[in-house]
Amino acid sequence: MGLSAVAERIWKNPSFQSRYVAAIKTSIAAQFGQDCFAPQGVDPTASDWAYLLQIASLFSHSDSATIRSAALRIAQACMATPEIGEHYHVKAGLILHSLANGPAIELAQRRQLLEQEWEKNIPFAFTADIIRRSITNTIVTSGGQFFANEYQLRLWKSLRSQKRVATTAPTSAGKSFTVLQYLLQATVENPRYRALYVVPTRALINQVQKDILQSFSNAGRPPPYVATLPWAQDRKVTDGVIFVLTQERVQLLINSTGAELHLDAIIVDEAQKLSDAQRGILLQQVLDLLEPNNPKSKVVFAAPFAENPEALLDTPTDDQVVSTDESPVAQNVIWLTQVERRPSEWIASWTNDTGAQQKLGQLTLPNPPHGQTKRLTYIAHAFGKSGAGNLVYANRPSDAETIAAQLHGLSKERKFPPDDAIKALIELCRKSVHPEFQLGDVLNRRIAFHYGNIPQLIRMEVERLFADGTLEFLVCTSTLVEGVNSACRNIFLREPKRGNGKLMSAEDFWNLAGRAGRWGREFQGNVFCIDANKSTQWQGGSPPRGRSRFRIQRSVDEIVTEQARLNAFIMRGGIAKTADERALEYAYSYLSAMHCASGGLTGSAIAKRLGMATLEAVKPAISSAMSNFLAPPALIERNPGISPSNIDLLYRYFAECKGKIELLLPPDLASDDGDDAVKGFADIFELIGTYLNAPSFSGAKQHYKHALLVTNWMRGRPIPFLVDKRSRYLKRHSKFRSMAQVIRDVLHDIEAIARFEAPKYLSCYTDVLRAHLAHVGRDDLVKRIQDLSLFLELGVAFRTQLSLMSLGLSRTATIMLSELITSDDLSPAECLDWLLESPWQNYDLPVLVKQEISNVLETASEHHVGLPRN
Repeated sequence: MGLSAVAERIWKNPSFQSRYVAAIKTSIAAQFGQDCFAPQGVDPTASDWAYLLQIASLFSHSDSATIRSAALRIAQACMATPEIGEHYHVKAGLILHSLANGPAIELAQRRQLLEQEWEKNIPFAFTADIIRRSITNTIVTSGGQFFANEYQLRLWKSLRSQKRVATTAPTSAGKSFTVLQYLLQATVENPRYRALYVVPTRALINQVQKDILQSFSNAGRPPPYVATLPWAQDRKVTDGVIFVLTQERVQLLINSTGAELHLDAIIVDEAQKLSDAQRGILLQQVLDLLEPNNPKSKVVFAAPFAENPEALLDTPTDDQVVSTDESPVAQNVIWLTQVERRPSEWIASWTNDTGAQQKLGQLTLPNPPHGQTKRLTYIAHAFGKSGAGNLVYANRPSDAETIAAQLHGLSKERKFPPDDAIKALIELCRKSVHPEFQLGDVLNRRIAFHYGNIPQLIRMEVERLFADGTLEFLVCTSTLVEGVNSACRNIFLREPKRGNGKLMSAEDFWNLAGRAGRWGREFQGNVFCIDANKSTQWQGGSPPRGRSRFRIQRSVDEIVTEQARLNAFIMRGGIAKTADERALEYAYSYLSAMHCASGGLTGSAIAKRLGMATLEAVKPAISSAMSNFLAPPALIERNPGISPSNIDLLYRYFAECKGKIELLLPPDLASDDGDDAVKGFADIFELIGTYLNAPSFSGAKQHYKHALLVTNWMRGRPIPFLVDKRSRYLKRHSKFRSMAQVIRDVLHDIEAIARFEAPKYLSCYTDVLRAHLAHVGRDDLVKRIQDLSLFLELGVAFRTQLSLMSLGLSRTATIMLSELITSDDLSPAECLDWLLESPWQNYDLPVLVKQEISNVLETASEHHVGLPRN
């Protein structure tokens, strides 16, 4: 009988299970202490550690991921129990080494649970095994070496040998680290290496950029140019560069470079987003548009815990698909249920590896929680007050602010020493958002909230202070599920939802749960689910008791497979009349773009994936629509997600327009500071709402409101100015809102309108207008049309500001600096010269803005990240 079969028999043995479960229960309860809740475990010194560690040593060689995870749990539970002595810790260290879990060993050494040279006192047979594994699992790169776990080892080999790779693993398994090590090696081998790293949200751009620069810094290597803007005019197209962009910015890059965009690698992070209804289709479109000009590019898809990663590849082989079920950190899902009619008393239970419920203990709150958010707040405070690393999941930004305020109230008896980093962040909140921004009120008690609309520089500093333990509680919305790297010790949630009130799916829950347990910083992480037995709380009607993979289905492929529905939509005009039809509009746009790019659907990327037989029902409708298209077909490729029928309607409107053609041009922001620019954009937004079917620009009241926001945003107005202007407007019209709500509304409108909807539709408007003006021979007017997309998304008005942001500065720092720079037309290199030569340190800038400038200059000078002078 082989080792795996023996391990399987022991795993199913009731005697082993009872001792295993008792040890794990005790380990979980011991994190919080008797003062938090009465644990139902046993004395940690009474567990049969000699027996359990012997079994775990056998389990670590099993072929079963579940059994190997049990070995990890035993070893980490042993390490987390300092009372039992170093003898057992050495045995646990051997198990961790056999699982190639180097960060957990380093954590034990930092906590003095293992000596630095702990291997000296073990038998030779084990020493030989450690030496062998240290050799076979060590990956040597140009920047050094790292001890890889089995998953990382397989992923590295695949990245080095295969053209296309799909990988999936739980959060913290090490996939991102391995991909970044591959990028480091590739750019060292080829200084002109050009890679595109696609991320789903803007919040992830800066994180990935930071991780790339950090990986090069750790290796002692100068990094390549890391571009977070699709703005290539200051660099040659053959220069080495790593683009880190959202799919929207990739589209802008394609529009600006066209066939010149040649890439050595395309990396798609959070590739499961291809399943999203609208942005998933956009992601698929930009990938398909890149493919013809980059047939030799390495393409890497990375997703958390997918059931079918091979679906991301055309003809997958075993060497191209790398997956694992194992997490290198033990994660405990703890369910909290109120004792009937006793709101202060709660039962805590844990789902073990076999799916059985195990009672952990009973929590008694000092006061009954009145109100829905307080149930979450009180329990989070009870379990989290013993240390940092507590993340509370909130469904909405307003909930996040409320919960943070409640936590602030619960900690009023505690005394916190002054902290310069906290003071600097409070100063930034007051100056860059508003003096009444609530984040500044809760920070002094080591509490913060985080949602996607908060300005970048504040978000990044909140994440940094949470990661280093300065902040004890972070209340976060669904940005966490989107991949923002906020690993933590404990996660607390109640009735979790995503987006517009959608119940959380099992895959989103397990993606969220994967953030609990910081690899190399904790031996285990905890997810607390409060009131979790309610069937109405979860998508599917029941809580996700057992970890499960999710299935990737490309959204556009799924829609196209429903040929009759899509065909009917196209035949009746291809214009969405309801929110549910927006995905059909995106699919229609995608198919039309593929038709134009490939000279018909036969040679398109989707035909290769699904086969022409699947496309037969929609092919005539697409061909017919294209044959009646008056506008140049290139407009469809440049404007994904907008119905080709709407693009054609706008083009025909311009062709039939009888008024002064100059009045169709977007107003020049630099020419006038009054209401003319606002009125000009309001008129354009009316046309956009009418002819491009833009949902956010469908009402007359919305036209002026959005025009005012967009004009002030592009003029570089600071957020406090926008907040005060909105507040005064509401008071004049007797529409009273709290300042907290006004701030949230302005931040939301900046993200949703100024940085997303307006760039998308204004870009289409100006594209169509240029095409019409070129057709009628008005090249003089074509030259007067500015490309507003980046200026809108970034919130800047002129070249100097755009150049400052291309150096890596946030909008907050850019707006403050641009007030001090005389010229509005500096290139990135000239802005760098200004920063190096001017006494900006003496100016009245927030501490964190000065720190950000210093970091940018350090990166530019020490690592030679400069841009060629014009």
